[in-house]
Amino acid sequence: MRRTPIIGIMTAVLLLLLFFSGCSSGNTDSASDTTTEKADNVTTDSPSDSAIQSNTDSTVPADPNAAAVCTYRDGVYTGNGSGRSPGIVVEVTIMGGAICDISVVSYNDTYVYFDDAADVLIPDIIAAQSTQVDTFSGATLSSKGILEAVNDALSQAVMQ
Repeated sequence: MRRTPIIGIMTAVLLLLLFFSGCSSGNTDSASDTTTEKADNVTTDSPSDSAIQSNTDSTVPADPNAAAVCTYRDGVYTGNGSGRSPGIVVEVTIMGGAICDISVVSYNDTYVYFDDAADVLIPDIIAAQSTQVDTFSGATLSSKGILEAVNDALSQAVMQ
């Protein structure tokens, strides 16, 4: 029987709440319409919510060290990867241009290793807003498969 630590669940919930609050767009003064292309496996609730507001004040220099915000189109994207076995499928939810949720649809890896890796990696990816996170020790192949699947989904969501 596998037990999930309560602290890990509470941390994941807290991170999700922080990112959902950070994903909301507070500015409703959008002067132009935004056209959004839809891929076959993408669903969007409101294409106009993904509009990016740019800083047009030329007196404020851009910070080259600042993290990019709103780099993805809103929607739910499906990605595939291979861990110890092929068949890892994830859905990545983008809201406000940020990664807000990652859910595992299916996998063929050994559940003990895969679940441990997913329990650590998914909150780490959401917190970092990137797949540039450490793999889970003891489940390296499952970790790499999860990262591959998330990267596949994000490659479909990248704004061009």
